[in-house]
Amino acid sequence: MLNKPIIYFRVDGNSEIGLGHVIRCTALCAMLNEDFDCRFIVKNPIPKLKDQILEVADRLISIGEHNSRDDEARMLLDKYFTNSPIVVLDGYGFTSEYQLKLKTQGCTIVCIDDIHDTHFYADVIINHSPNAVESDYCAEVYTQFCLGLKYALLREPFLKYSKLRTIKENGSTNCLLICLGGADPHNDTLNVMKSLQGSVFDQYYVVIGVGYKYEDELKLFIESSSLDVILLRNLTDKKMVAIMDLCSVAITTPSTVSIEYLSIGGNLYLLKIADNQDDLFNYLVENGIAKQFVLGQEIEPAMETYAPVYIDGLQGKRLLRIFVALSLEVIEAKEEHANLYFDWVNDTDVRTQSFHQSEIEWKDHIKWFLNQVESSLTKLYIILKSGIPIGQVRFEIDGQIAILSYSVDKSFRGKGLSEPLLRKGLAYFRSEVVDCKDIYAHVKKDNIPSVLTFRSLGGLESESQIRPRTYKYKL
Repeated sequence: MLNKPIIYFRVDGNSEIGLGHVIRCTALCAMLNEDFDCRFIVKNPIPKLKDQILEVADRLISIGEHNSRDDEARMLLDKYFTNSPIVVLDGYGFTSEYQLKLKTQGCTIVCIDDIHDTHFYADVIINHSPNAVESDYCAEVYTQFCLGLKYALLREPFLKYSKLRTIKENGSTNCLLICLGGADPHNDTLNVMKSLQGSVFDQYYVVIGVGYKYEDELKLFIESSSLDVILLRNLTDKKMVAIMDLCSVAITTPSTVSIEYLSIGGNLYLLKIADNQDDLFNYLVENGIAKQFVLGQEIEPAMETYAPVYIDGLQGKRLLRIFVALSLEVIEAKEEHANLYFDWVNDTDVRTQSFHQSEIEWKDHIKWFLNQVESSLTKLYIILKSGIPIGQVRFEIDGQIAILSYSVDKSFRGKGLSEPLLRKGLAYFRSEVVDCKDIYAHVKKDNIPSVLTFRSLGGLESESQIRPRTYKYKL
C-alpha cells in the first residue's frame, strides 16, 4: 500500500522503568503495520531493544534527554510531527500539557495508560486491564475508550494460540515458569528463586529480558541451587508461547506477561513490583483468576483441567478498526454534495434497509437536502479515506438527544469500514455538539451487518418501541 498513514509510537524502555511499555507497543505495531507506516521514537534505546522494535516497525528514531517534556514536545512537532500524524503515547510523564500541545498542532493522540492520573486530551485511551472503566478517567467528550481484555495488547502468536481454545491438562507437565518482565529492576527474580528452594517442580523455566542487569548474580545462585533451572533470555514471542504452554504454573508480574499467560492457560501467581500494576493485580486476584504470590509460600503443581477463556484472539482486528477510524477524515456536507447524496440514498441496498423504501425523486431529494445542510438541528458528515468519500453519517438533533443514521458507499462495502466510519462520525459529532447527552440508532433486525457493527461499537441494544422488527441502540 502506497502512502500509508503514519503512526509514531513515543515510548521508552530500560533497566529502570522496565520494558513493558515497549513490548505492548510492539505488539500493537504488529497488529497495524500492514496498513500503517509505524515509527518508534525512543530515548537512548539499548542495541538489543532496537533489534526487537525493528522486527515490526518501519523506522526507529533515537532521541536524547531534554530539559523538560515541553522541550521534547516542541522538538517532535518541529522535526517529525509536521503532517498531523497519529501519535501513540505509552509511558510516564506524558502529562495533560504534553498531550494538549500535540493535539493543538493537529496530531491525533492515542494514550496507552493504566494509571489514569491526569486529564486526557487523547482521541483514544487503551487500557487492557479487565476492570478498567470509563469513570476511572478524566477526559474530553470526544475521547474513545478501548478498555478490557477485548483490547489486550498481545503479540500475534499469543492471539493465534488463544483462538485454538485447546484444553490444557495442567497435570501433564510439572514445570514452573518465572517471568517478572524484561527488566525486573529490583531483581525480584532472584528473591523468588530463593523462596522456592523447597518446592517440588521437575523443572523451573526462568525468563529474563534484555533490560535485566543481574544475570551474573542469578547464574551464581542457579549453579549452587538444587533446583533444575533452565535460564532463558530475550525469548522470541513464538518461543515464549512454547515455554508457557509447557508450564502448568507460572509466577509473573500483573502486566502484559500475565495476560499472555492467560491466553495460553495455566495456574497463575502474581507478584506486584510496580504501582501501575495495582488494577490488574486486584482484578485477577479478587475474581479468582490468579493468586497472589508471597515470598516463602508453598506452590503445588496444578492438577485440574484448564482452558483459556479470557482472550478470544480478535484483539488485533478490533484495534486495527480503531486506528483505521483515526486515519479517516470528516467534512461537513454542503450544497455541492447533493448529487453524491442522491446516488447514495437511491442505492438499492440502502433503500432495502431504509424504513421508507420507495426510490427518491430528485425534486424531493434536493428540497430535503438543502433543508438539511442549512438546519442547525441536522449534521451531515461525509467520511473520507485518502481523500475519497466512503460514506456518510447523519445526526438529527432533538434537544439533548440525537438520532444517527449512516450508509457506506457500495464500492467500500465488505472491507470492514462500517465501524471505523461510525467511530469517526461519532467522535466528530461529540466534539462539535458537546451538549448532546444521548445518541440513538434504529436498525432492522434482518440488517445483520449493521446489527453486528452497532454491537461492536458497544451499543446498548433493546427492542424498538416505535418500529416493528427493529433494534434500538444507545451509543
